[in-house]
Amino acid sequence: MNPPRVAPTKKRKRNSANVLPRKTLKHDIERDVMLWKTEVERQRNIVRPLLRDGDLLFSGMPPQPPCSDNCTFERIVDADQPNMFICHRHFRIHECGECCRRKIQSRENWTCPWTKNVLEISLIAEDRTSSSNCGRHQSGDTYSKRGYGDEASEKSLKRLKRVSDAMEEATRVSMPALEAEGIPAEDYQKQLHDYFALISYHTDMFGKNRVLTKKAVVQFGLACSYMQRNGFATTERGRTKLFFEKKATFERHLPKTHALIQAGYKVRAVTRTQDLLRRYLSQALIKAPDLDLSFPKK
Repeated sequence: MNPPRVAPTKKRKRNSANVLPRKTLKHDIERDVMLWKTEVERQRNIVRPLLRDGDLLFSGMPPQPPCSDNCTFERIVDADQPNMFICHRHFRIHECGECCRRKIQSRENWTCPWTKNVLEISLIAEDRTSSSNCGRHQSGDTYSKRGYGDEASEKSLKRLKRVSDAMEEATRVSMPALEAEGIPAEDYQKQLHDYFALISYHTDMFGKNRVLTKKAVVQFGLACSYMQRNGFATTERGRTKLFFEKKATFERHLPKTHALIQAGYKVRAVTRTQDLLRRYLSQALIKAPDLDLSFPKK
């Protein structure tokens, strides 16, 4: 006996009037995701409030005396605010990093006197992220109230005289090498003076917030001379830049360490200036690759 035949079911047609367009459906999903993220962020702020620089950790605390360099600060473990620190004595919040309000500047870098951290702030003027006060960043009170800039002009004249005397002294120390190389003393002194102006203009190696002494400029001039013994070139991202040309006569005829000490110069300070100058030049090659900070040639 054959089984009865069952008629195939007919597939129902979807009513196109009840189907949302694909573009509208995608928009609704994106809106729902955005609302969900907003709610998650709101709940997070409720559970963990946003920390602000200078606020006390607990809202009900009585007023506390100001913090100082003698206070001990500890980093607050917070992925959203990694630069927040807390004072152990006064329970005051301190924001370190680039936004630090207490940062001070030396010839090498920016530091925070409260947390004792070295801040990663660029010292090259051409870098867009630089917050350094370079030589070409003049303040608004350059001119005096008399209107003619007499005080500023006198200060600039004294600075220029100090730099000129320092470069003359550095040239005098390098005279044995200059005579062997055949470089006139006047030309080399001008090279040192121009290079000092170039470095001061484009970097913060000699910022206006520090007192520029003749001794520091002499050390800079000697550092430039001694860097020409071995030369200096650096390579960054496949690009090589020669900043100081190697001169064999400088290596043979420049005064040695004992002679510099006998003349009253601190060899360690000159070496430290060389290392600092190398750091600035290497950083400039990364932050401002089109900037030419090479030592001028004769």
